[in-house]
Amino acid sequence: MTDFQGIGAVSATLRTLLKDRAELPTGAATVLFTVGPPRSEAVDGTAEKARVNLFLYRVTENGSLKNQELPGRASSNGYGHPPLSVDLHYLLTAYGSTAIDEDFVDETRAHHLLGSAMRVLNDYPVITDDLVTVRAPTGQPILDTALLSEFERVKLSLDQISLEDLSKVWTALTLPYRASAAYKITVVQIQSRRPTRSAQLVGEPPAAGPRVAVVPMRRPRIHGLAVRRPTDPPDRERAQAYARIGDTLVIRGSQVGGERTHVAIGSFDATAAIASAAEDRLAVVLPEDPGLQPGGLPVQVRVDAPGVAAPLAGSNVAVFSLVPRVDSVEFKTGPKRLRVTGARLFAPDTASVAILGDRVVESAAYTTSRTDEIAFRLPKGVTAGTYSLRVRVNGAESIDERTVEIT
Repeated sequence: MTDFQGIGAVSATLRTLLKDRAELPTGAATVLFTVGPPRSEAVDGTAEKARVNLFLYRVTENGSLKNQELPGRASSNGYGHPPLSVDLHYLLTAYGSTAIDEDFVDETRAHHLLGSAMRVLNDYPVITDDLVTVRAPTGQPILDTALLSEFERVKLSLDQISLEDLSKVWTALTLPYRASAAYKITVVQIQSRRPTRSAQLVGEPPAAGPRVAVVPMRRPRIHGLAVRRPTDPPDRERAQAYARIGDTLVIRGSQVGGERTHVAIGSFDATAAIASAAEDRLAVVLPEDPGLQPGGLPVQVRVDAPGVAAPLAGSNVAVFSLVPRVDSVEFKTGPKRLRVTGARLFAPDTASVAILGDRVVESAAYTTSRTDEIAFRLPKGVTAGTYSLRVRVNGAESIDERTVEIT
């Protein structure tokens, strides 16, 4: 890659190429090839010298090579401070007007020169090390010495600049507009002078060899959920996944049991509540914990490994519904009201209602509002008789068959 001289070397290379290969129009014994702002040397109304000018008006970073080292030149363990890769944008302008009279200037010669210069740049879209001059002194490299043996070649292409953008360039230069051609030269890589860093070599392994801990991976899978109530016999499992606090949630699956098994119910870690574990099923007694609230709750089985803080593998997710538990319903007189005890009967900031027969009592009417007890006055219009009582919290409704005698 080149040093800071790279940009100037491209300008010198283009000037040498045009000077060596451009054809001269009729009437132009000599043609000047210059690099700089496109200013005409003619006085108004007079002829001007035949000249082709290159003006570097823009430099942009090459995004394709940004942060890349040159292949084969960077150290295998070095990093930091790659070369600066830039594209150069030139304006090619030709001069050579001839005065016909004091009121008219003919620019035909300038147009001939512009066509000649564009033909040269089209014939040599890539400037290589072996391209040499054909005019005296012959056999000299056209490529500037600062660009010789570069990995990235100097490549030329017409730049598709709009007339509006081209006009902006001339306006910024405060010069009269002249027919010009825009070219893009890619790519110049300028080497950074900041030192790169090298990573340390890999040291020898210990005498006993590398110590690798192999942990067999077991990915558990849940096939289904079942529920066993405290009053159910040990061999009964209810297929409907509606569970209450104190019920046993049975997780059926494969590779779900083991000494390193964890059970997550929502955000609650229920591992400590595991009552029994086997390869094909886990039994978890739902504890009285604030982390378990009524509603649909996801269940996942996870397996960890020795020395690893987080579980390595998790099962698929199954869902069950945690519902309120109604233990007792008591009718009281003076004034007439009902007292209900159980678990998860009420939750703050959550829709909670009691259903007496077909009457719905909102939690705003509760005189007692606790998770284990609620109380409320009888709704108007309730006459003597036997009524069913259910409690619904967060859309989950109790499944206990409770009735109350109203007198």
